[in-house]
Amino acid sequence: MLHGKFIKVVNFDDPMELLGVVNEGYLKVAWRKENELVVGYILVSDARIIGAIVEGITTNKIIKGQEALEKISQATQEKKIKVVELYEANIKEILSNMPESKVKIQVKSDAYELNLKEFLRLLSTHIGEISVHNNETSWRLQVSRGIVQAAKTTGNSHFTGDNAIRQLLNEMGQVMKEGHYNVGTGWKVAPEEKVKNGKLLLEGVKLLNEKQKIQKMLERKT
Repeated sequence: MLHGKFIKVVNFDDPMELLGVVNEGYLKVAWRKENELVVGYILVSDARIIGAIVEGITTNKIIKGQEALEKISQATQEKKIKVVELYEANIKEILSNMPESKVKIQVKSDAYELNLKEFLRLLSTHIGEISVHNNETSWRLQVSRGIVQAAKTTGNSHFTGDNAIRQLLNEMGQVMKEGHYNVGTGWKVAPEEKVKNGKLLLEGVKLLNEKQKIQKMLERKT
């Protein structure tokens, strides 16, 4: 479907971790949904997901943009993707021909510092995994537009579900100073990792963001 210069094939089940390999181009993946072969394209520029396309080979049905990225993310979570093909391509040209392929939020694979405003924006809009890291503890969050569906910690502490969310909020002050976060594509959720109060993190981060705004206002007045 897309033209590009083939680079190589990688035996890998998580295309999100390969975004930085291609400076400008796309990652091509394939999986089977029932009896149909489905092909997905993740459009990448400077380690950021710029767009996505999913095509059903038998039905010729094409899905573009955010919905396509969600389909690829779901296939990744279900471990249906086994290899990733890497291509160099002119992304501007592809998007000029298919502007509807753009994703709403450009997802970057690299970890970056926890800016509360940007983290709140990502948490409110992202569908998939967000991982927060601080020293030797990491929080893995499965989210859908602000609602945390599953959570767990890895590293020095072992919390799951709502307890993992509460621990993250308790540690948020330190995380904001020294931590960072990145996006992933999820994992196979165990029953104990499911979150009951899915809005708890979003509401907590909103309160922290407002508190931060007030503190900055008071600092400017003094």
